[in-house]
Amino acid sequence: MSWKVEFYINNRDDRPVSHFFRLLDDSTLQKVMKVIDLLGVNGPNLTLPYSKRITKFISELRTGGTNAIRILYGRKSQTFVLLSAFKKKTNKLPLKELKLAESRFDSL
Repeated sequence: MSWKVEFYINNRDDRPVSHFFRLLDDSTLQKVMKVIDLLGVNGPNLTLPYSKRITKFISELRTGGTNAIRILYGRKSQTFVLLSAFKKKTNKLPLKELKLAESRFDSL
């Protein structure tokens, strides 16, 4: 089964995660696209090291390497929505990013 993966779109028709991706170097972007493809193929069966559940409704896509990227996403029916993305700088998930993802998920 193939799963649908979409970008979150705000009320101004902006796609903040897509905008973040445009700022990445080619190598990092390729890693990001790989984990997004894995999500589309494996859906909720995707686990560590690529995906990790954070809360009941929010999960995290993960890339490794020197430019580790985290993408927070949620699931609505058969669609995964990419809600927030950021460069990993610490071992803890920034609360600000989690709250942002939860807020965006609630607005879907």
